Amino acid sequence: MRFGLMMKSNNFQLGVGSHKGNDVHLTVIYDSVSTAPDLQTGQGFACVAEVGPTTVLFDTGSDGSILLANMRKLGIDPGQIQIVIISHNRSGHVGGLYDFLAVNQDAVVYVPESFPFSIIENIKKAGAEVIPIISPMELQPNIFTLGEFTSYFKEQAMALRTSKGIVVITGCAHHSILTIMQKAKEIFPEEPLFLALGGFHFGGLGSKDKTNILAGLKKLRLKKIAPSYCCEETCRMLLKKDFGENYVEMGVGGIIIINSIKENKRNIRIRRKKLTEDHYLLMKAIAELA
Repeated sequence: MRFGLMMKSNNFQLGVGSHKGNDVHLTVIYDSVSTAPDLQTGQGFACVAEVGPTTVLFDTGSDGSILLANMRKLGIDPGQIQIVIISHNRSGHVGGLYDFLAVNQDAVVYVPESFPFSIIENIKKAGAEVIPIISPMELQPNIFTLGEFTSYFKEQAMALRTSKGIVVITGCAHHSILTIMQKAKEIFPEEPLFLALGGFHFGGLGSKDKTNILAGLKKLRLKKIAPSYCCEETCRMLLKKDFGENYVEMGVGGIIIINSIKENKRNIRIRRKKLTEDHYLLMKAIAELA
């Protein structure tokens, strides 16, 4: 395991790596909305990221039985997951962890440093190694945690280096998606911010706050956005209006592929997937990203 953290001026710069040869596949496996009728929904979020040879589970939803059932239907083997990143200590993000660990104790679990001691001990008792996270860190080549955000609500987010730029995946973004994306830009100052995927928690924000967040994301030149879970319908409508064709509709079964082959002009796409012996198409094409 490689840790590529170094200090440079007032910014963190995480290992100048390479995305060459690394296709990135992102699959939402737990959400409150679905892209296909045969996938189960629930309160919470979970996403599987396949980055080159490494497979990461980001959050676990609230119900482990739903998490594992959706994995099976999507053709994802939980035993092949090497890393689990838990964004924060709420049931919709950590609730399915123990059912997952019942079938895979070999994955390394990364939690925010502020996680309760009792939960950390329970993860260890389940047979997994657990590593608390404080600072930004490279976990594997091109896979990063942005470190623990420690204001009123403690959480972490994941960043991926891809051929199109930095992809950030969040659980709820209680600190606001703008704060998280600003942190990503601080860490990767020379790389474009390509995609933000996950929960954005606009609920409770006033119109001025929402306007400021959208303006800030545009200032950062965030290319595409794909909200999930705690981004309620009004949040999704607002983002869809603001990002237009760069808004990506997501839910359980949503799959984004970012190819490493630069010559392919359409190197990001939503793909269809034929699954199980019942011969139904579980994944529908939502949109094709240019």
